[in-house]
Amino acid sequence: EFANAMNIPYVCVPCCVYSNVFTKRKLQNNTNTNNNSPIVSIRHRFPFSSKLKRMTVLATETGTKDLFALTKGAPETIKDRLIEVPDNYDKLSRARMKTGERVLAMAYRNLGSRSTVAQWKGRRDQVERDLIFCGFVTLECPLKPDSKAVVKELKQNDIRVVMITGDAVLTASEVARQVSIAPNKYCPTYVLQQQ
Repeated sequence: EFANAMNIPYVCVPCCVYSNVFTKRKLQNNTNTNNNSPIVSIRHRFPFSSKLKRMTVLATETGTKDLFALTKGAPETIKDRLIEVPDNYDKLSRARMKTGERVLAMAYRNLGSRSTVAQWKGRRDQVERDLIFCGFVTLECPLKPDSKAVVKELKQNDIRVVMITGDAVLTASEVARQVSIAPNKYCPTYVLQQQ
């Protein structure tokens, strides 16, 4: 509902669902009974990098000669690589993170029908620019039932509890609040960065 009001597409997926949407798979259309659905084939992977906070694949689709770059990553990273950023991009991604959800931005680029994988393989930075925004995928990762009780017990035994994570700051701070590591949403959150 919130995304519809913001006019940005997003999908909310339980964390247990395999979320790598750019894998070699047959695209399904429930109303299509003739099995002529296009097949997306991965031709090359630029693997996820924690430094870059994104990953990309070069892919083709049956019925077309075009080569596509399909990219997913942290919203703040993808934003800088888009041709056009929707006005409400930050507002929506932050709103979802504040609920404790993991948020991925999805984008693509048509590299053209004359492009070859070989000409793009060593040029990741050139591939991952001038992208077209597709939407957000949000992942709900519910807490384990005993998480809050375990944190409470550790604190009662005078054990200092901290969270070290690779999650986005807003996501991590909300999860810390939910398990009472942070006493409230106004508790300071520190981001460690390498210099």
